[in-house]
Amino acid sequence: MFVPFVGIAAAGISAQSAGLVLIGTVCTAFGIAMAVLLMPFVARRYVRDPVPSGPRRPLMFISIAPFALCTTAAVGCGDAFPLWLMCLLYIIGLSAYAAVVIRLPSVIGSGFKPTFSALTFPLVISAASTRAMASVLPSMSLPLTILSMMQAVLAVTVTLYVLTETIRFSFGTVRDAQ
Repeated sequence: MFVPFVGIAAAGISAQSAGLVLIGTVCTAFGIAMAVLLMPFVARRYVRDPVPSGPRRPLMFISIAPFALCTTAAVGCGDAFPLWLMCLLYIIGLSAYAAVVIRLPSVIGSGFKPTFSALTFPLVISAASTRAMASVLPSMSLPLTILSMMQAVLAVTVTLYVLTETIRFSFGTVRDAQ
């Protein structure tokens, strides 16, 4: 529901290097506002109507991406956002990431589904947000760098698994687990 509204924040990730900090800042601010406004509705929906096991379950994991994306974008905008806001976004995103990582074995263990592709971006952007936070928190640089490397290993592992299983599924060597 809210991924397109928050996705515009991605403009902030490369804003400094592209020399478009103002555009990146506006897009990031819009993305943060949408994440904050829409997340309660998304969370309420998942609490009220939990996604049952099956092909749609991996899609709910995409909901962890917005705060990690907004964190990465806010850092990419340089000094445009206060450190406390970046830390708050990061903590919310990291908490959501932890909830996903805890559920990941049961989701993957339930058998491959093409919707597993929804697992890849949230894991990758979470690693990127941790790496970005390491650059703005010098006193936490080493632990955050180590954490981002661990997150990157998990993200690459899951991405390669999804790629391999998608290829196998496409050629009919694996059946979709319903």
